[in-house]
Amino acid sequence: MSLALQTVVVPVTFEPDKPTELNVDRAIQVRDDHWVIINEATVAALGMACKMVAEDGRVHLLHATLDLSPTAAIHGPGSMLIPTDIDQLHSASKKQAHAVLSTIAERFCPGQDPVFHSAPGRPVDVVLDYVREVTADALVTAASGRNRITRFVIGSTVDKLVRQAPCPVVVVPH
Repeated sequence: MSLALQTVVVPVTFEPDKPTELNVDRAIQVRDDHWVIINEATVAALGMACKMVAEDGRVHLLHATLDLSPTAAIHGPGSMLIPTDIDQLHSASKKQAHAVLSTIAERFCPGQDPVFHSAPGRPVDVVLDYVREVTADALVTAASGRNRITRFVIGSTVDKLVRQAPCPVVVVPH
């Protein structure tokens, strides 16, 4: 069943995982000594997005990487604390994110030819900028795993996306 949407965007977050506590279904090996994991709601969001997209449409997997630019502004390009070329670090981070997104796509989006996008910045800003850029028909995202008090104090990216996205947002429960 398909809703026949052309462009469905799925933000994908992944967290470092401990090799002793790996969930093999959702773990991705980045290096010999480093693994990341995606949560069950993200897996469900990917599955839903694949069902919503038309045969000739595309699922877009999106990941926000750490923005190191403010660090460069504070410490300056000659600082001993950071390398001088922040763009080089952002490029390496993007390459690694795309490798993880590719593995995720192979595992959880079979039969799809997804588009991968990553950019440094706050996740809410990266997602909103991208859905506007590609004129997304829908955004499918996993609900945050935060409790009510934490969401009240620091907010929720998903809450902000629901209020600010220029397209329909489907939130998959955690």
